[in-house]
Formats: sequence, C-alpha cells, structure tokens
Amino acid sequence: MSLGALFFLGVDDDGKVLGIENDYKTLGKKPNRDGYENWLTTLLLGEFGKDASPLIRISFHQIDRKDICQLAFKPSPRPVFVKDGNGEHLYIRAGNSTRLLTSREAIEYSKHRWP
Repeated sequence: MSLGALFFLGVDDDGKVLGIENDYKTLGKKPNRDGYENWLTTLLLGEFGKDASPLIRISFHQIDRKDICQLAFKPSPRPVFVKDGNGEHLYIRAGNSTRLLTSREAIEYSKHRWP
C-alpha cells in the first residue's frame, strides 16, 4: 500500500506510548481490538463514505505491553469529502496543519490534483 498518511492512536505528541486500553472500556460488548477496529471503521466510513474503505488500513501493535492503533491512509484517486452535519467539506494538509477549502478553492485544487 502506497501511504499518504500515518496516524498512531495511543501515542502522545512526544512519542510516549499511552495505549488505547482505556478506549476499549468505552466499547460495551467488545472491549478489545476487534471491537475498537469495528467502531473506528464505522466512524471513518461514516465521515468519509463507504467508498473510501480501500484507502484505509487499520492495524494494531503492542509496545511496552500497551496496544496502539495505526491508521494508514492511501492517497485517493479522487477528492474525499468529510461530512459535517448536512454538508460535506474538502480539507488539505498544508505543512503540519489541516486546512478547510472554500468551494472555489476545492474546485481549483481538484482540477490540479486530479486532472
């Protein structure tokens, strides 16, 4: 999988491993990796759309006896909009930040990014 972005859940900004075990406790019937992956998949596909599923890979690792979750996002061959209430928005990464595009910017960005 060619990676566009990697995210680690259960690791703080300084790289300290915190783990996601406390998150498991919020899941009800399946307070484990399987339940967490199911919850996370439902959340991500609900926000990005089910057609984005081939772009997302979820995996788990254990470091210092603590579980962390790795999210790997493959670059998309088309714009992926994020749902927000009744609307959908296009965001880009600019340096170390995420920026919301206006409608005009989204059109121009898409024309150059996906000609």
